[in-house]
Amino acid sequence: MQTTDELPPEHCQAAALVNKKTRQLKIAERQFMADCRGYINDNPVATLSVAVGMGFVLSRLLSAHPATTPVVGTK
Repeated sequence: MQTTDELPPEHCQAAALVNKKTRQLKIAERQFMADCRGYINDNPVATLSVAVGMGFVLSRLLSAHPATTPVVGTK
């Protein structure tokens, strides 16, 4: 296995860029989560309404339709 001293410079630059982008994504994630928490704390009724609505929509989408449900005893 090669160490970073043995890698070509472009590989080191690519690794540095990946590390930089990773740090930026982590910062953006923390900021997004803080924004979400703030919105939830400021608008609890709207947040709850959206959550209930999305739960209803998902349950309807994931429920089996009678036309696709096999009937027991038929061939």
